[in-house]
Amino acid sequence: MNGSWRLNISNDTSIQNYQSSDVFNAAIEMVKSDGTTRHTHTMTDFVFLNVSHPDNNSTLYNGTSTISLQAGPATDIPTTLQKSNDNVIIINIDPESVDNHFGKLPIYGTRSDPQFMHNSSMSRIVK
Repeated sequence: MNGSWRLNISNDTSIQNYQSSDVFNAAIEMVKSDGTTRHTHTMTDFVFLNVSHPDNNSTLYNGTSTISLQAGPATDIPTTLQKSNDNVIIINIDPESVDNHFGKLPIYGTRSDPQFMHNSSMSRIVK
C-alpha cells in the first residue's frame, strides 16, 4: 500500500480545542503482491474523539472516518492515527468494520516536504 495523506490540525493537547478546520484525509493505493487489482481508497471526514500523548515524541488521535470501498462509502469507521516525531504516521483502521480489507496491521507513512505534497496526487482528495 502507498498513498498520500494530509494532516492539518492544531497542536493543542485538549480535544475540546480541536476545530472544524482540523482535518485528516488520505488516499491509499492498494495492489496485490502479484501486481494485479490496483485500486485506491480515500479516508475522509475524520472525527476527533480523543487525543493523547503516550510519550514525549508521539500523539495519538482516536476517532472515526469515512472510507471508500467498492460497495460504497463506509462511515463511522473506528480509526486511530499516531504521529511520531513529526516524521511517521501510523493509521489503524478497525479491521472488522471494513471486512478486513486492509488487513489487521497498521498502515505506515512518512512526512514529506510540503512541495512534494503539492506535486503529488493529494490534489485529488476532497478538502
